[in-house]
Amino acid sequence: MKIFDTIQKLMAMADRGTLHEQEVATKKIQILLLKHNLSQAEVTDAIKEKTQVIGKSPVELTDTWKKNEGKWVLQLYNTMAKNNLCKVVVIGGLDCPNVVILGKTENIEVVKYLCEQLIVRIRLLEKTTWPLYHGLDKRGAFRRAFLLGAVAGIGYKLKAQKIEFAGDDRNIYALIIRNEAEVEDYFKQAFPRTSKMRASCISSRTGLAAGREAGENMSIRQGISGMKNTGGNYGGMLNGR
Repeated sequence: MKIFDTIQKLMAMADRGTLHEQEVATKKIQILLLKHNLSQAEVTDAIKEKTQVIGKSPVELTDTWKKNEGKWVLQLYNTMAKNNLCKVVVIGGLDCPNVVILGKTENIEVVKYLCEQLIVRIRLLEKTTWPLYHGLDKRGAFRRAFLLGAVAGIGYKLKAQKIEFAGDDRNIYALIIRNEAEVEDYFKQAFPRTSKMRASCISSRTGLAAGREAGENMSIRQGISGMKNTGGNYGGMLNGR
């Protein structure tokens, strides 16, 4: 039902939005529950059943993509997807590509939210770091390397956190493996002829190192939705330094 989709989006806003957004979303949820004679339990059960199914969700990058920055946005989506039990497929050429995120609905929404926030923050970090550089690299080369480095730093941090989260708990480890296998099976059926994306060339080692340091120093505060039932979480929102 469409009403469940609407309430689910409002619940996500109430969970991750600003204080004002949380207040507005909560009021709208209450109104919709009364209007449609639904209980919170009924909505929760319906959403839970839906979000446990592997599916796909396209992401339009027209307003985000900047060709002169290289492939870092695609790498960011790929990194966040891998660390939130999802997978990314790139559609179209590099002049203006789009991505399709595969996974459970709640995890897909986490990936979308994180990437939208991080794209802005990482670009800002590069912009504030460049004036401090006094080497010979040109701005474009430094920027592309910094952005890729930041994604690599974030990926390294999230991978380490994922391992720490699972620890010696076999149940959590098994859950992660099972989720990843389900997504991979869906990917093979939905996109049987997809090839791997080529790696980016880097011409500024200084920019790469600066970006990686910035990425590794970002702090994490919002966990992965799909792991809540395990008694913990990993992955999530990253703040700038």
